[in-house]
Amino acid sequence: MIGYRGNSRWTERFEPIQIPATDEPSTSLTENGTYLITGGLGRIGFVVAKHLAESVKAKICMVSRGSFPLKADWQCWLQEHAEDDSTATKIRQLRELEKQGSEVMICSADVANVNEIRKVVEQTEATFGRLNGVFHAAGVLVGGAFKPITELQVADCDQQFHAKIGGAIALQQVLADKKPDFCMLFSSISAQLGGLGFAAYAASNSFMDVFASLQNEVSDFRWTSVNWDAWNFDMKKEPNRTGQSLMELAMNPDEGGDVLGRILNHPELNQIVASTGDLQARIDKWVKLETVRSSQKGDESKTDSQLYARPELDVDYAAPENEVEQSLASIWQELFGLEKIGVKDNFFELGGHSLLATALVSRIRDTFEIELSLHDFFEKPTISELCDIILEKMIGDEDSDTLNQLLEQIEGS
Repeated sequence: MIGYRGNSRWTERFEPIQIPATDEPSTSLTENGTYLITGGLGRIGFVVAKHLAESVKAKICMVSRGSFPLKADWQCWLQEHAEDDSTATKIRQLRELEKQGSEVMICSADVANVNEIRKVVEQTEATFGRLNGVFHAAGVLVGGAFKPITELQVADCDQQFHAKIGGAIALQQVLADKKPDFCMLFSSISAQLGGLGFAAYAASNSFMDVFASLQNEVSDFRWTSVNWDAWNFDMKKEPNRTGQSLMELAMNPDEGGDVLGRILNHPELNQIVASTGDLQARIDKWVKLETVRSSQKGDESKTDSQLYARPELDVDYAAPENEVEQSLASIWQELFGLEKIGVKDNFFELGGHSLLATALVSRIRDTFEIELSLHDFFEKPTISELCDIILEKMIGDEDSDTLNQLLEQIEGS
């Protein structure tokens, strides 16, 4: 991120801060205050609601785009549905919030629709009184919304932009004359780190970061954008923060609630990145790709004696049988630093990850002068399978006879 202003060149920098935990309620929250949460029935929305209930016994309006049973029908729903039913689970969570002393209201609305959000805010104030704060946590996290940038369509981007960007704009218009104490936008660390398939998602979060900063120049109340790290709601034990994989760095719900409380004690911040690992180290690795560059540079000077032995795998070693497989094996050896790799060895079982996959696909494209997508690679993560894909792309699907002849020649060589 670079900006030129007159004769000055500005670059973005992140400074680490320590926010200590405290048993006292957040200075940003009001006891028995009224708070609205978009994406309220999502798992992150429940983390926010739980914190509000435990800390200030808040009155909470949880906004969801889908319909939800009326409170009068909750008990009947629980009796008629299985224990693991999604709606039944949410009903039990809502009842836990009420046991904490909170009042809860569920509203259905499209967060990007100004009229619908205005009605929700008016209904919230009519039921609970003045609106004290808003948490904009709506977003699209389903797998189909994440695609490589080369496969992105306008509709894919619209799906991501609708809730986050459209919702932020709609809230700005509706809240202009309401003047709550704050509006917190739930952004993502993908705005800083990107991610495979995250182009549209990262863009929508980057928008919210800038949007919050711009609003603080003109708004009568505070806007804050929080770039949250990954969440893991299935974590059964303490996370292992010694590694650098996404799930090793992911927050569990209790950690997320704790971080939220600390951030709420610093309302003066326009933007804060909640990173469980060293952010600059992660930027160097995932954005500047220093790990890949250093490994590629180092691999060029390695001799066979300096390569590591092949690890124990579920499959026996199978040697390359043709020139394509041999070329692929050489590329894999360089990237992994292994003395030999079998054509049946799975990329991920060898210790491969998404960053290394990106470098590998790039090398394959350059070597064989073909277009190979990450999706193709993830579907066929062995040398043998990749060989078939490469030959098909080199010859063309329509010329199957030529392909078969070539395969026969290679196998017979």
